Amino acid sequence: KFTKQYGFQTIDESNKHSSIELLNESAAHEKKAVLLYKDLVNLVDGESIYLEEYGREMIKTEEIHSIEIQKMLKDFSV
Repeated sequence: KFTKQYGFQTIDESNKHSSIELLNESAAHEKKAVLLYKDLVNLVDGESIYLEEYGREMIKTEEIHSIEIQKMLKDFSV
């Protein structure tokens, strides 16, 4: 759940600490981060090439992280 606090987005933590729970929480955070970066790209579209490129690069990075987390989760399920 995202909440606004002092103009920044925060993410609630589950405070669960098993490996699988941490990976699931990380996967959720990565997905939410991608959505926020997509919002950024849409917001600055046509206004700032620098910020558009930054947002696109961060989307790429977060999607790679998400793939890596999914691979780790798959390893746990085997």
